[in-house]
Amino acid sequence: KASKQGLSLIVVDYIQLMRADEKCGNRTEEVTQISRELKLMAMDLGVPLLCMTQFNRESEKGFGKSAKSEPDMSQARDSGAIEQDANVFLILHEPEEPQDANSDRWQLYHNCKANGLTWQTCRIRKNRNGATGLVHLGFDKPHMRYTCIKKD
Repeated sequence: KASKQGLSLIVVDYIQLMRADEKCGNRTEEVTQISRELKLMAMDLGVPLLCMTQFNRESEKGFGKSAKSEPDMSQARDSGAIEQDANVFLILHEPEEPQDANSDRWQLYHNCKANGLTWQTCRIRKNRNGATGLVHLGFDKPHMRYTCIKKD
């Protein structure tokens, strides 16, 4: 397998920038085909695939909630196949500053800020072989590094 050849991970940043080899009827069909082909390639090579995706514009509206509402995996742009093909589906999100000064979220936000980090969350929405849940992260933008600060 490819891992014996030195390939240990495939990263796609991001799937909507790719084009299918075969002609498709519309963009949804094209992204569906790309998603499936990427999964089959990763399985054939025996290496994990990390594939970024954009969310559709509905995720920005927050379905009547604040504009910083956490998106859902059904809002992956162009195809439901992305969420279907994924073994694990993670959503990185930067929440608004919490207003309740007595809340754990407010404390996390301000602890990150005091340490030069941006508070973000990683929602594990789907995990075929493990747990789902929420992980709180501190993002160190100058170094492009995440630090786990709390697991719910």
